[in-house]
Amino acid sequence: FKVLVGLPQTYLNIVQRWDDGLITDVLGFLRQHWTMAVYYDKYQGFIENLKGKFRRQRDIQMLSEYILEHVQAENVDQIDESRRKRYGVEVTAETQQMVQLEL
Repeated sequence: FKVLVGLPQTYLNIVQRWDDGLITDVLGFLRQHWTMAVYYDKYQGFIENLKGKFRRQRDIQMLSEYILEHVQAENVDQIDESRRKRYGVEVTAETQQMVQLEL
């Protein structure tokens, strides 16, 4: 779990999920299958690489601006599942393919 040290608390949304009652066992949550990527030694490099590429993708820039405006205008702490799905539709096939090629 040492790779989690220094990451922002919003990285896995643990605090918010705890407050919402979605997590009752933090260690169990951190041991779930989907979290294994976070513990992989090359994961942070992968994320940084994607961030660099995303900065050059116009669809991601526009989506980021839109989400930031939404969060500020409505003063929300997190984005609900329905909005996340709606935002995902805005990502172009080119960007989706770029991410898949990085995997």
